[in-house]
Amino acid sequence: MVDNVSVVIPCYNEAATIGAIIEKIMEINSRWEIVIVDDGSTDESYELIKQYPVKVIRNPYNMGNGASVKKGIIEASREYVVLMDGDGQHDPADIPKLLEYIDDYDMVVGARVNKKALSRVRNFGNFLMIRLAEYLTRQKIGDLTSGFRVFKRISALPFLPLFPARFSYPTTLTLCMIKSGMNIKYVYLESIVRRKHGKSSINPLLDGMRFINIMIKIIMLYSPQTIFLPIGITGLVISIGLTIYKLAFFNRFTPNIGIFYLASIFTILLSLIAEQIANMRFELIELTRDKYNRNKTQ
Repeated sequence: MVDNVSVVIPCYNEAATIGAIIEKIMEINSRWEIVIVDDGSTDESYELIKQYPVKVIRNPYNMGNGASVKKGIIEASREYVVLMDGDGQHDPADIPKLLEYIDDYDMVVGARVNKKALSRVRNFGNFLMIRLAEYLTRQKIGDLTSGFRVFKRISALPFLPLFPARFSYPTTLTLCMIKSGMNIKYVYLESIVRRKHGKSSINPLLDGMRFINIMIKIIMLYSPQTIFLPIGITGLVISIGLTIYKLAFFNRFTPNIGIFYLASIFTILLSLIAEQIANMRFELIELTRDKYNRNKTQ
């Protein structure tokens, strides 16, 4: 079993479940580092966590799930990081199932199989978001928003500045890794269930719009041609069609069509420039990885 592991758990008012989760992780492997980020809990969560031999970070107020996860990853000191929720929906016994593949992949995600793990509204929202993400990335995505995952810490560090403070860091991390050419493995787990206590703070409508905004933002950062190029080509095709129509039926060319041509060409050129800027970001990420790998071998 892999020992060089940090388990990072964001926690907000999870006094009913967090103790049992910590104890179960310690039973599986006492050598793992456990990092708990208490996100300004107002119940007994923080006092309960302090009773265990774990690293504890406490936010002075509720900063959000993404901000807490970011802090936990920075604080983690091991090569591999496991992320899981503190509400009981993820079973620590499944961590070895994810670690089994980590030597061959940059990230392994515990994907949900049981549709009852989410409400009907969230299931429908996840379905739409996954379809959109698959269109944008041209890759099959098993679970876009699962918070149960393991990855090489060095692989995630370049993306931390992009993490949203609240929702959804899993979406951000997944899309960043895909667009950076990293390998992702999905392990389907029937054990992932709904949170056992408390109530989710996710608003299906507002956070659904935020998720879509996050996906578009990441694609614009890492593969802008996916957005700009189809728009530019579509505009160019429409311009040509309008030109043929005007010349065939009215025997004239209007200035409006010329504006369509210019806008379409500028959009295509913008996509080429933006893609080159994105490639410079890839080079920086590769340099970071190479530096880390050289330090490991020394």
